[in-house]
Amino acid sequence: MLVWPPPLDTIAFMGFITLFLGVAWASAMRPRFGLAALIVCYPFPMTHAIAATTITTGKVALLAVLIGLACTDIRLLQPPRMLRLPLLALMCIGVFDAISSHWAHYPHAALHEAGKWFEYTLLAVAAAALWRRDPDIRSIRTTIEFSTLGVVLVALVYEFVAPSSFVHIGSVNFIRLSGTLDGPNQLGQFLVVATALLTYFVLHDGSKRSQCALFAALMALALTYSRSSLVAGIVVAGLLAWMHRRYARRLVLPATAAVMCIFLLGGVAFHRSKVASVSQFATRPYAALHSGGVGDRSELWHAALALWTSHPIFGIGADNFSLSLGSVGLPTIRTQANNLYLEQLADGGVILLVLTLALFATVLLATLRRGRGVATVATLGLIAIGLLDNPWYTPAVVAWWCIIVGITAAESPQQNKHALTRQVPTR
Repeated sequence: MLVWPPPLDTIAFMGFITLFLGVAWASAMRPRFGLAALIVCYPFPMTHAIAATTITTGKVALLAVLIGLACTDIRLLQPPRMLRLPLLALMCIGVFDAISSHWAHYPHAALHEAGKWFEYTLLAVAAAALWRRDPDIRSIRTTIEFSTLGVVLVALVYEFVAPSSFVHIGSVNFIRLSGTLDGPNQLGQFLVVATALLTYFVLHDGSKRSQCALFAALMALALTYSRSSLVAGIVVAGLLAWMHRRYARRLVLPATAAVMCIFLLGGVAFHRSKVASVSQFATRPYAALHSGGVGDRSELWHAALALWTSHPIFGIGADNFSLSLGSVGLPTIRTQANNLYLEQLADGGVILLVLTLALFATVLLATLRRGRGVATVATLGLIAIGLLDNPWYTPAVVAWWCIIVGITAAESPQQNKHALTRQVPTR
């Protein structure tokens, strides 16, 4: 008997099957569309739980890309030489996370974290293969532009309909933009990577659409009230402008408009908050209001150090930090450490911290060899954010970063004069 409307499980299954078939076909016939699908699916993570795992649009798209490429020419999946060291570092983190499940108090969390790093490894390989087979900067630029605008628009709608995060300044609660990316800080980290890409595209050809998307990204960064992400986004844009200073004038319009609007909004917020001084307003003496308890950086950093000293070499187990806070006096808090390096120390001890630093080092070495491009600057941005937050916490952030790294390693400047890693061409 036909049941209408069909159950949600059936609708989700049909949607994932449709996505899989479409992306697999696109990867085999028009690889640029497969790469575009990867870029779109990660910041819009439609999920569905099956048994002990979670199916997401990103995972389905990645599997479809790999199968589509394998059916076309499996040799395409052989990683380029310049990507091999970063891939080795990614895989070492995944292997160590999996092994840590043997001594972790929560082995399922460690195995889940290991699966994420193996996924990122395959994502970088897939991005490199798709780009080598069908390099097309215009389609990637369009996808990045509309994806960023979509993320910002969805975040605005979410906060207008059902705001989920606030910051308390003076006597007023201000809404923090977060959207679908787990929280305001996570949205800010994603927008830092997007800002690096959009800044390059503005420098590349000064298109109005790229300028609008960059303006939206900078405004959304300010509305997250994440100071570390806002500063990182500005630094990323500034570095790219300095590297390609001959064309920096193309950034004047979006950057000036964003700065003026940010100061205007800041002035309105300062007036409403009725605090005594601008410095008091900027430092937010009254912590953000949270639902579920996420603590503050001071107590989280002390907790990370306490957990690390109990297991200094191998740590307590991958992704076990938030689940172990009760053992160090924070039983009501479930969150990440707000510091990438301290959390790596707590989860995996000195070994995992060294592997993380090795990953950053290998990526920087690989991208610096290819010229002064967006992957290098985005990596530096994530390194800086790691001092005050944990960019590994959000799959969309790491996914876009891995895609950029994969494309960069696969670039052939002799064949593609619009490569993301080369100097900006003259119009």
